[in-house]
Amino acid sequence: MILRAALCACTLAACATAAPAPEPTTPANTASAAANVPVPVPVPAASPAPSVKIAQPIGSVRLSGNVAALREGKPVLFTVHGTSAPARSRLALSHPEARTTGDSITIGPGTLPTPVLERHRAPSFVVDSDQPAVLALAQSIPPGTPLAELRARIGAHFARIQYGDFWTASRAAARQAGDCTEHAVLLAAVARAHGLPARVVLGYAVLTDDQNGYAFGHAWTEIHDGKQWQRFDATPTSNLNPTYIILSELDDEGPGYAIGTSELISILLRTSLDVELAP
Repeated sequence: MILRAALCACTLAACATAAPAPEPTTPANTASAAANVPVPVPVPAASPAPSVKIAQPIGSVRLSGNVAALREGKPVLFTVHGTSAPARSRLALSHPEARTTGDSITIGPGTLPTPVLERHRAPSFVVDSDQPAVLALAQSIPPGTPLAELRARIGAHFARIQYGDFWTASRAAARQAGDCTEHAVLLAAVARAHGLPARVVLGYAVLTDDQNGYAFGHAWTEIHDGKQWQRFDATPTSNLNPTYIILSELDDEGPGYAIGTSELISILLRTSLDVELAP
């Protein structure tokens, strides 16, 4: 339950406080928070328009510092306080720009390695793309479906948001339920079933309104389109145009996948996150 409290803290109630926003398409390496833009994205994107009020997501961290810069779409950095040495070492893998001061680490949105590995194509314990429930869903979606539409189809497959254990893709497909982790693993599994490399990413989603900013644990999917990795968020959170901060890829997809996220959970449970204008 600690894992569930730290990841996917944005409930449907929080997501419903603002009307869905369009997902603009922008060139790679520019500011954007759309769920289907190429990654890496070194500059965070603007959050919802200042007139939109966002209820604080359950389990989220309230941002301090220069939240206005984040709201205005300016390049910013985030400082996470109270991190352990192993957590800082893990963060440094996806944040070459990271700098540490005591138990704090300052990071940008982050980036993951670009090579496509065999495990990004193969079925695994949690991204079980070879199981009947996943294959049935994949077969209901025509091959060659645009990736943005694939994302939407997976999102529409979920009949309800349900918090609980970190389910496998096949269980999420069969129950048509789950939250951000289930959306992420199911989208990755269907993409792999279509022959597309895919991986699950864990990190923060950051939202702002005209007064406050919030960061909460989140999971999303990256799919390789043959040229580059693209980010896809199949949850309702994507309608709010969040800024995404990468903490790590879910690189252990075996039976111990939940245990392997313990260092990430220690980061997500921090109670202080500051924003500063990037140099």
